[in-house]
Amino acid sequence: MIFANPGTSRARRSVALIAALLLTVWLTGVDLGVAPPALGAAAPTTQVFTTPGVSVFTVPAGVTEVEVEAVGAAGGTCYSGNGGHGASVTAVVSVTAGSQLRVGVGQAGPAEATCMGAGTPGGTPGGGGAGGPGDPYHGATGGAGGGGASLISLGTGAPTSASALVVAGAGGGAAYGIAGGDAGSPGADGDAGGGGAGTQVAGGAGGSPFGGNSTGGVDGSAFFGGAGGHGDTNNGSGGGGGGGGYFGGGGGGGTTNYSGGGGGGSSYVTPTGDILSEAAPTSSVASVTITYPPVYPLPRAVISSPTTGGTYLLDESVITAFSCTEATDGPGLASCDDSHGTASVDGGAGTLDTSWAGTHTYTVTATSSGGDTGTDSISYTVVYPPPSAQISLPTTGGTYVLGQSVATAFTCAEGTGAPGLTSCDDSHGAATVDGGAGTLDTSSVGPHTYTVTAASSGGDTGTDSISYTVVYSPPSAHISSPSTGHTYPLGMPVRTAFSCAESSGGPGLVSCQDSHGAATLAGGTGTLDTTTAGAHTYAVTARSSSGLSRTRSISYTITPARVTIRSTRARVAGGRAKIVVGCAGATVCRGTITIVRGRTVVATGAYRASRGTSVVVRTRLTRAGSALVKKTKGPRLSAQARATVVGGVTARRTIVLKLG
Repeated sequence: MIFANPGTSRARRSVALIAALLLTVWLTGVDLGVAPPALGAAAPTTQVFTTPGVSVFTVPAGVTEVEVEAVGAAGGTCYSGNGGHGASVTAVVSVTAGSQLRVGVGQAGPAEATCMGAGTPGGTPGGGGAGGPGDPYHGATGGAGGGGASLISLGTGAPTSASALVVAGAGGGAAYGIAGGDAGSPGADGDAGGGGAGTQVAGGAGGSPFGGNSTGGVDGSAFFGGAGGHGDTNNGSGGGGGGGGYFGGGGGGGTTNYSGGGGGGSSYVTPTGDILSEAAPTSSVASVTITYPPVYPLPRAVISSPTTGGTYLLDESVITAFSCTEATDGPGLASCDDSHGTASVDGGAGTLDTSWAGTHTYTVTATSSGGDTGTDSISYTVVYPPPSAQISLPTTGGTYVLGQSVATAFTCAEGTGAPGLTSCDDSHGAATVDGGAGTLDTSSVGPHTYTVTAASSGGDTGTDSISYTVVYSPPSAHISSPSTGHTYPLGMPVRTAFSCAESSGGPGLVSCQDSHGAATLAGGTGTLDTTTAGAHTYAVTARSSSGLSRTRSISYTITPARVTIRSTRARVAGGRAKIVVGCAGATVCRGTITIVRGRTVVATGAYRASRGTSVVVRTRLTRAGSALVKKTKGPRLSAQARATVVGGVTARRTIVLKLG
């Protein structure tokens, strides 16, 4: 809001001037031969300041009043969070001919699709507060900076409450997805509080923080917006900066999630000035327009698209949209034309001139049939298409060992119509004009980025990057005994010897273990598993404190136990029958001997024999076997002997039992 004496309006001044002219005619009786001047017929002198910064305006001789239209800058944007609009305010203020006035055009807060994690700076000049930083390690955004106020003040020094004549407050900066406040309004609340609006007597209060170690926004002060609060260091986002103003808006609070938007700054007109247009938010770009002497309303031209400050490529097609309106009581529009050849009566569409690279201005002029004009302009820049860089080898995401030699291949190309490449260099010292070969930096362990930059003689650059990781070489493991491929009998004890070593530059071993239970730090002895027949693998694994490991192994075979029944005859005497068995394959053969006749178990006995030996097994007749022998009438009885063996196959043989 503006707190200032309203004084007389410009309309009342116009009426007073006409009345004075008519009174002169009535008193003197002089026929002036002309009708009273029509509204809009005056030809004022207008000076427009649109470039952010500070300028000095010298009041021309004979001028005691100037009309000032000031437009504050918008706050910066952040993702879907919009920066607050700056205010537009118009007033007539008294000045002294020959004196100097300070003219400040506020700078808009940065407009970004993505906000920097550190927070974007506020609009300078004009006192925009900086956006608070977020947590860049986790990708959280910082807040956007507030816009700068636009103003005019007495003298050339920094403005004070005593020297300020007209101040147009600026919009607050946005936070991630949270809007900044328009000039004169607080910033939107997220999880944290939005910054308060600046007033005529104090800066807006900083927004409250929310969660973690986030901080609140800084209070606004005279002519300066407060900075946004810091986001929590665990993925918190920063608050938006306050907009500049007579008293600036407060910065938004930081948080663990959605922070607060910055508050808008206040506008102001000196109490001795006459307000023609109360402060109200506007989407127009920041500017200060000085017109003298105060004049009747002029026709107005507005460029609605695109906004000022854009950057476009050479020969890019950029459509414009503009409109014109006649001032109240004006005689009517005669034309509404742009500076690129589009002629209309009240507006339409045109195009920007992008036929050459550099800084351009596009202007629309509204012309009244009374001869008055009003203009709107935007500035823009035309650039050559940037050059491109491409890394063809290796692909991104690779992992390499410390000190490994990794070759790269890359190329660069100039943009269409651009003046030519000056260099195509990588980030590891390879310098070329349009591409070549280089190497990755593998001298240190950890994540790395390799970048190639293409540079044009026009000053533009293009880059391509890959990421990669450098790790220590894995440690080594060695089995010195036995060698691979041997065959051992079942149950045979076989000793092993093994060792481990860390790679060059590695942080040290944490273990050197075999697959059969031997746990050491750097090596030792173990045993092979010979408890089961068949193919086996014995392995040793070396582990580094870096997390890397390497395994070495040998293969071996365990032969099964083999038992043979060597007897073909057995005498039954004293309730026993003797059977001879032989052992092969295993270190020790053990099992049972069973003599059967049909389904009758005649005799059983256990045995144990060493490899390569034979033993006599004394089997004992079963009760059924004894009964069978008694019933047999002849001297012989045919039967089958069966020998089981642990870890082998049962042996069978037909034998003759001699009875008696």
